[in-house]
Amino acid sequence: VCSFTTVHVGDPEKAMAEADVVVEEVYETKMIHPQYLEPRIAAAQVEPDGRITVWANAQAPFSVRTDVARLLGITLNKVRILSTELGGGFGGKASGITSGAAIEPICALLAVKAKRPVMIVLDKAEETISTTIRSGAKMYIKTGVKKDGTMVARTGKVVYDAGAYSGFGAMAGARCTNMLGGWYLMPNCHIDGYVVYTNKQVCGPVRGPGGPQAAFAVESHMDSIAAKLNMDPVEFRLKNTPKPGDKIIGVAKLRDVSLGETIKTAAEKIGWGKVKLEKNQGIGIATGSWIESAGPGGGAIVKVNEDGSVTVHIGKIDMGTAPRFGIPLIAAEELGIPVSDVTVVNVDTDASPWDAGTVGSRAIIVSGTATRLAAIDARNQLFTMAASQLEASPDDLEIKDRQIRVKGTPSKSIPLATIATAAHNVIGEVIGRGYCDNQAMMAEEKARGSSQPFTAHACIVEVDTDTGNVKILKYVAVHDIGFPIHPVAVEGQIEGATAMSIGQALCEQVVFDDNGRTMNPSFVDYLMPTINMMPRIETTLVHGYPGAGPYGAKGAGEIGCVPPMAAIANAIYNATGVRITKLPLSPENVLRALKEAGKA
Repeated sequence: VCSFTTVHVGDPEKAMAEADVVVEEVYETKMIHPQYLEPRIAAAQVEPDGRITVWANAQAPFSVRTDVARLLGITLNKVRILSTELGGGFGGKASGITSGAAIEPICALLAVKAKRPVMIVLDKAEETISTTIRSGAKMYIKTGVKKDGTMVARTGKVVYDAGAYSGFGAMAGARCTNMLGGWYLMPNCHIDGYVVYTNKQVCGPVRGPGGPQAAFAVESHMDSIAAKLNMDPVEFRLKNTPKPGDKIIGVAKLRDVSLGETIKTAAEKIGWGKVKLEKNQGIGIATGSWIESAGPGGGAIVKVNEDGSVTVHIGKIDMGTAPRFGIPLIAAEELGIPVSDVTVVNVDTDASPWDAGTVGSRAIIVSGTATRLAAIDARNQLFTMAASQLEASPDDLEIKDRQIRVKGTPSKSIPLATIATAAHNVIGEVIGRGYCDNQAMMAEEKARGSSQPFTAHACIVEVDTDTGNVKILKYVAVHDIGFPIHPVAVEGQIEGATAMSIGQALCEQVVFDDNGRTMNPSFVDYLMPTINMMPRIETTLVHGYPGAGPYGAKGAGEIGCVPPMAAIANAIYNATGVRITKLPLSPENVLRALKEAGKA
């Protein structure tokens, strides 16, 4: 056993004994690989002054710097990490030496020994075998309810597979254990979580670690309970949905609760109770939640150039998330300039402010907050410089159309570039600095009441009872992510996360032999969904539930992974009357279940 976690609220044994109906099930998920297209690559060279420069496509460059320095026995100032844009990561490029997945320290050591530049490029099989993967889990869940559908108690157990070494297992297993209690009203709960070692590949923090596994069990179980009560699954969920001020497992108090609206919206979008289903077609719904932002904070530097354009330095890498889309918008908003005048540069640990990395749905929360503070700092410096020339108080100034001007008197203005250039002779460059203390911000959020995001997904599937093949005919995803800084980018995040979990639901798994050796390390033998399998994902954002991030934003990178597996499983159950409790829902597994139930 790697670690043990327990969740205990109220008196679940007594409440279970007093329940009118008790439903008990066991669910199981398999290990999967994050399957980013770009493999991990590292290059390193020893500079003439003895310093080590490493080029890395890693999600956490400052952690890589620490690992390289520690392995070589040198101080951090002797190591420089240059980040590249990533072709996907999903947590697989976030692990360090402790998970056995980092190639950058090895590359640096080889460069030192060879006294030559060294590059390591993994082929697909090497990549699959050596990186960390998503844990599999076996989840025992038992729920007691009243005849009117009110849930009164839950007990359960999680056995979370960490692989050969602990890596991220303890933290992810604890999260899975908490989430097995659900995100509905649950006054009495006892869940034990065991993270265990097995002779398999090491597991790590793959997109939404612990969440999709727990949601597969919780949300499939919700439909089983509803069926036992002869109650509509949507009505059953709404019956147990928390309201502002309520508590859910793992959260002291909720401030804003969007769960009910996401459920109602998803039901409406999918045509719940209205759509006409043909033979072997079924409809399913599942919900989910996720943390707002995890881990420590990060900084930002906003530098105003002589022509009034802006360069932003943050410690987050660019893999198609906030650094590319959201950060320029935030800087432009606070400085009153076109977004085209803002550039966010790739991470250079010699110049960029420290950051824990692009992980944990924290890019827009942490770097967005830090960028906003840094932009405000830079703006205040500009206004202080311009105030005397405009004969106005800094508080009465604004920036518009690249002009610093007096509010209400646009004729009293001076070009932004003029002030930025003049600053060189007075204070040097205009450099704004900001830092987001994420842990303090989340603690404050907890004290006020959590506004963590909720989601509901719904789908219609068709099951071929001759082959076991499952085809998704329609899929809707409804999300609360607070204020969407860049709505199109947010939808892309949700759709990408949803696609990953659809893959885990229908076909993906890492296969091991009896000795724990990975048997399907390439794209040839690791089955992934193609465009022919993937439905059009209709994304809807609900509003009015501000989060802790800039302008009320919430993280959107992981929550889309949480509901899909259960939504699809519930739709299959609706179509066939057969509850499948083990993933993947592949044709052979579905056909086997149908035959065992006499439905094929």
